[in-house]
Amino acid sequence: MNNHLLLIPNKHVELTKDLTIQEYSEMKEAESFLSNYYKWVDYFSLIRQTNWWKSIRHLHYHYLPGKLPSSDLEKILK
Repeated sequence: MNNHLLLIPNKHVELTKDLTIQEYSEMKEAESFLSNYYKWVDYFSLIRQTNWWKSIRHLHYHYLPGKLPSSDLEKILK
């Protein structure tokens, strides 16, 4: 998982629906910036919003360049 990037909102957010329109727009802008900056042709993004195996409920985004093998997805979801 080279160049695996994690994006976390500044304020504590548990679910995507809890983001304001402005915050959601900023997340979209960040994704566009990352895609352009790293020149990723293909990339995988994942929004994680759960407290499964975590100490506190929270929202975060994973960005990974290229195609994602299912074995890597299993590691991310843990």
